[in-house]
Amino acid sequence: MVSTNIRVVARFRPINAREIAESVGMKVDIKYYEGTRVEIETNSMSILGDNKYTFDHVFGPETTQVDFYEKSCRPVVDDVLKGYNGTIFAYGQTGAGKSWSMMGALNSEENKGLMPRAANAIFQLIQESEEGSEFKVSCSYLEIYNESIQDLFNTENKNLGIRESPDKGIHVAELTEQYVGSEEEIYQLMEMGSNNRVVSFTHMNATSSRSHSVFIIRVEQKTPMGISKHGKLNLVDLAGSEKIGKTGATGQTLEEAKKINQSLSTLGQCINALVEKKGHVPYRDSKLTRVLQESLGGNSKTTMICACSPHPFNLEETISTLKFGQRAKSIKLSVRVNAVKSSKELQAIVEKLTIQVKQLKKSNANLLKGIELLKSGKELPSEMQNEILSAATEAANNASQGSIKKKEGDENEDEEEEEEDGTGPSSEPLRLAQLQVQLDNVEAKYKNDIEILEEEIEEMLTSNNIMKEKYDKEVEDRESLEEELESILDENDKLVKKLEDAEKEIQYGRKEIESELDEALKTIEELEDNVVDLEKQIRAARENANLKPSTGTVNDFVKNISDAEARGKVMAELNALRENDKLQKELIEKLTNELNRAQDGYKEEKISNVEQDSAISQHEEAQKRAMDKLNKQVELLTQKIQESERDAKENEDAMMEYETDINRSEAQLKASKLVESTLNSSLEDMKKKHLELDEALVSMKLTLHNAELVKKGVKNIEPELREFLMNEYRNNSKAVRDQCDAREKNSSETIRKLKTELDEERANCDSLCADYERQIEAKEKLITEHKNTVESLEAEVEESLVEYDRIKEINKTLASGVKTEQQNNETKNKESAEIKATYENHIKQLQTDLEQLTIQCEKLKEQKGVASPASPSGGGNLGRLSNELMELRNTYRKCEFERGKLEEEANASRRQIQSERSKLRTSQQKVEIQKERIAELTKEVSLVHAHQTYRKDEREEFKKKREALLTRIEELELALEAKEKNNNIIKKNKIIKPITKSIVLNNVEANKNNQ
Repeated sequence: MVSTNIRVVARFRPINAREIAESVGMKVDIKYYEGTRVEIETNSMSILGDNKYTFDHVFGPETTQVDFYEKSCRPVVDDVLKGYNGTIFAYGQTGAGKSWSMMGALNSEENKGLMPRAANAIFQLIQESEEGSEFKVSCSYLEIYNESIQDLFNTENKNLGIRESPDKGIHVAELTEQYVGSEEEIYQLMEMGSNNRVVSFTHMNATSSRSHSVFIIRVEQKTPMGISKHGKLNLVDLAGSEKIGKTGATGQTLEEAKKINQSLSTLGQCINALVEKKGHVPYRDSKLTRVLQESLGGNSKTTMICACSPHPFNLEETISTLKFGQRAKSIKLSVRVNAVKSSKELQAIVEKLTIQVKQLKKSNANLLKGIELLKSGKELPSEMQNEILSAATEAANNASQGSIKKKEGDENEDEEEEEEDGTGPSSEPLRLAQLQVQLDNVEAKYKNDIEILEEEIEEMLTSNNIMKEKYDKEVEDRESLEEELESILDENDKLVKKLEDAEKEIQYGRKEIESELDEALKTIEELEDNVVDLEKQIRAARENANLKPSTGTVNDFVKNISDAEARGKVMAELNALRENDKLQKELIEKLTNELNRAQDGYKEEKISNVEQDSAISQHEEAQKRAMDKLNKQVELLTQKIQESERDAKENEDAMMEYETDINRSEAQLKASKLVESTLNSSLEDMKKKHLELDEALVSMKLTLHNAELVKKGVKNIEPELREFLMNEYRNNSKAVRDQCDAREKNSSETIRKLKTELDEERANCDSLCADYERQIEAKEKLITEHKNTVESLEAEVEESLVEYDRIKEINKTLASGVKTEQQNNETKNKESAEIKATYENHIKQLQTDLEQLTIQCEKLKEQKGVASPASPSGGGNLGRLSNELMELRNTYRKCEFERGKLEEEANASRRQIQSERSKLRTSQQKVEIQKERIAELTKEVSLVHAHQTYRKDEREEFKKKREALLTRIEELELALEAKEKNNNIIKKNKIIKPITKSIVLNNVEANKNNQ
């Protein structure tokens, strides 16, 4: 991560024709110093204050577009292809030249602005990149108009929202992203978006931008090494700050100016908060600052252009712009490369670091030994000096092999001179200090990479823990799902029991209704019979009461009545009529009582039907809730199956990582084998070198001793020479044996380390295999459990279907019963209508007969003057008969009213049956949907089984690879053992014997010389 400041440049435009024509009393002189400072002098110092400003670069009016781009913004564009985010935005008052600096003239090569030049530079850098690299370039264009974000590539996308995510950071949602392949396509998109921008005429600028625009260029690249980098370049053209008195804005232009000044004011507040390092920065107060949040205080290299006007009329705005740029210049930014290293590169870094660590450890050990020898007052052996120097130079990469050999030769010559002179080395501490400094530099160089690798290892461990937590959570969810399923099954059993009880109650109520209907039918039949009998009796009475007055005169009729026998007959007929009246009254009372009882029974039946309907509705609601729960459980099961598939995929990825680890371990084994071979070769070379040095040392000492003997003139040369040679032989052989023991110890130590590494790799391989097998077994167990739950759900659904079919059959029988009952009611209604018609006809006949009798009675009263004893009684009987007939008519009307009530209730029951049928249809549709869902689940289960078989084949292949790896490890162990034995043989045959042989030869040559 790199820390940098916002780069701020200032650009003064030339004075235009309108400003030249205007006359202003104040004079302004602008001076530029060394391209980084600007000084403003005026004859009105009251409004000026500090008149010197320093920036990263200052451009005068004569600056061309090419120079301005190359010196101000080219570094930001170049860094985008290195994986950095970059932002370039222009700030200043309206009419100060912001849009000219950013866009310029697209059709002119000389006057093109920053945006087209940046697009051209990006494609040039892509052409100059290394072969094999892949690039993707895309563009987006938006404007912020009246605090509303609009898409300039698609004008229908308005009021877009701002989102924040870990992957994309702060971005505009649903913004159009166009992929391009050349700078010409970018030019076309720029022109299209610029035409869609909102501009307006003001007194300060004929084409004043009424919105802030942001053109975004995204570059994604992938190197041949597998490294992925992505950079983003934000090119921002801000709308200018305005003074209403100068611009003359009115109406809609005035409202736009208010929004522009408000957003720029929020930008200034954010800059001040960042400069003063406040805890809260008000990015969210404006859409502009929210979009530029990463550019102002985040991961982006930012360049701000302060566009200024040199005319005195705009002096206040120019000074305000320069002060704003000075404040922004002190903002710190922390930028980083947006790159993802490949696994190969990380592996190479790890291998390189392991080799360097080994070298550093080796050189450090040699340095410690040398320091201990120096502290004890001993001289460093030349071999140790050579090893220390060679290791240090290799680790620091500061010398070549030729220079190392040259140093070794120089040091050997210095040692010989020191031995002759008898003086010790004096530059050893200096060399050790230099080597320690080189070691510290190397450690500091690779410390950052080691920390990054440690962080990646920690991330891998945390991801492993997260996977473990997910698996534990999945097990807990499965257990809770099983408990919920058991509770649902219990509730389903309870509902089934309730349904059976409700069906029994319905059957019992239906039987009661049928019995009551039978009783009512019987009573109706009895009433019909009684009515028939009554009609017969009335007809007979009418026939008996007919005295046939037309057969004779009135006197003959009176005589007949006065006769005792005739009078007795009439009295008998009247008595019979009274008895018939009594019987009719009793029948009517009985009929009314039976009708009341039937009405009460029907009301009770209605209440029982309502209760049964409520029970049925409750059962249906409970069944509906159970079906909803079943649907939810099925959805949960599908989610669990999908999660298990995702986990299986993650395990597969983990398996691939394990395989890569195994391949890496094989590579490490090969590297260790190469290291061993190099160590053995270097050991042999060192042994040969030691033999040569020993032989040279012995020969030099013999020559020196012979010279001294010659000078001294000693005569007994043979015994002294022999004794000297034997002492030298003992000392040299002891030194060589010590060196051989040390070399043997080092080689055995390396072999032991290699063995431990092999054991660790084998243990890691076994643990990985065991973990993988355990995960596979757990997933298989989870799949079988899911399968069992799905099968149990299928069984439950089948049971519910069977229950549904049974309820359907019951409803069919009920419907058929109701239909037959309706038919019976219709037939009975027809019969009752016929009876009514006949009864009304009989009543009419009785009325006519009664009227005739009353007329005849009145005639008799008029003729006799005084009524006979029989006539009043006959009139009274006729009155009573008429009253009874009226009562009978009223009761019949009541019966008709009750029959209408019964018909209305029957119609209500029919409607209820139709609603039940519709409910049954809806439940049938739900069952069909459930069947389809079960079929989909079965398909998913079959897919899971197929995936499981595929995983079994992969597991078999993994076992084969593991067995091959184990055999390879065993072969390497055998090779190491054989190599160790060969080292022991070499030690015995090639180190000791050549030394004795050389010493004997030297003794023979010395004897010859002495003779």
